[in-house]
Amino acid sequence: MIYNKNRMNWSSILVFITTSTFFLVVYIHQKNSIIYHLQENQKLNKKLIFYKNQVSSNKGSIIGLKRADRIRKIAEKELNMYFPQPESLKVISNE
Repeated sequence: MIYNKNRMNWSSILVFITTSTFFLVVYIHQKNSIIYHLQENQKLNKKLIFYKNQVSSNKGSIIGLKRADRIRKIAEKELNMYFPQPESLKVISNE
């Protein structure tokens, strides 16, 4: 009888330790998974900020390149185009 009772105690202790270990392993795995995903989220947020800044910089460059004087300078330099000065003609009409 004492042997059977002692055996029950050991088996219940073993079941408790086994379930506790299992839940501890699951908890640690979930915690590490959450930490990993938080780090990935931070990396993606940094990339998002970088690309937002890049888009804003590109918009500024586009605005700067749309100006007529800038287009003329690029055309003269890279395409070897020549832009003559406008002539001022005097038109006389006899009416």
